[in-house]
Amino acid sequence: MQGDVDVPVRPERNESNDRPPSTIRLPLVLGGLGFTAGIWGVNAGSAALSPDSPGFKYLRIPVVGPWLGLANNDCSGSCEFINYFNIVYFTVSGLAQAGGIGIALESLFTPTRAPGERPIRSVTPAPASPGPEGAPTGPAPAPAPTGPVEKRPSGPLFYLPMPITIGQGGAGVMFGGAF
Repeated sequence: MQGDVDVPVRPERNESNDRPPSTIRLPLVLGGLGFTAGIWGVNAGSAALSPDSPGFKYLRIPVVGPWLGLANNDCSGSCEFINYFNIVYFTVSGLAQAGGIGIALESLFTPTRAPGERPIRSVTPAPASPGPEGAPTGPAPAPAPTGPVEKRPSGPLFYLPMPITIGQGGAGVMFGGAF
């Protein structure tokens, strides 16, 4: 039997620090509705420019128009390419409009901090490097890498997965690259 081992305990999470301020609601509602209106405007313009295309007359209807156009996208004759283009166009337009409405609705139901409540922030200063006669001069330089350093691939395209932290208890993966 081993002796007692000190196990680090995660500090309690202050939920009020994780919530956005209440002033964020109106900009998110307006942003979501504005995005939906912008996509609908593009759709209405394309419906006016091509009134004979199958399903395009429904694009004048906001939010549900792309889905109605998708359901009525029947083409007679040899128009396979146009039919596939219309399917992609209606689907992307419908998802974009639904996304804008989703952002607006999410902002209405997102828990926020009370007005005037300030988040508690803890800041840890960077360690100072000793200068002449031991006086600190500023932040310490970044430590040199201790393990093997990955070389950039020699090809014209590459990507690098990078871990990221989100808040106090979250983690994620970000992909970056160059071409």
